[in-house]
Amino acid sequence: MAQLLIKNADEISLVHELTGLCTVGRHLDNTIVLDDVSVSGHHAELFMHNGDYLLKDLFSSNGTFVNGSRILIRQLKDGDQIRFGHIDAAVSMETAPEPPAPGIPPPLLNEPADQE
Repeated sequence: MAQLLIKNADEISLVHELTGLCTVGRHLDNTIVLDDVSVSGHHAELFMHNGDYLLKDLFSSNGTFVNGSRILIRQLKDGDQIRFGHIDAAVSMETAPEPPAPGIPPPLLNEPADQE
């Protein structure tokens, strides 16, 4: 599952799973609330379309940027660097590995060879 990683001073301060429509902005009715004056009340939205995650700027005052370029709408890829006003974020498309099925032990690594 894709995640939006919100950064604060180069450290991740918030991780948000991207499911359905996610709105980003300063107002409390957003899915992801960023309490910063550089972020518009309703700044941007993230959503899935045809299997791809898209980021759309909602005509914000200070803009939405992906990898340093101001965007109106952009398909997101793993590792993309996003900026909402002065707030930095990143996209992670990494998915957690599936846990083993109940009752089935995980495979052993470096199994010892038979010694006779």
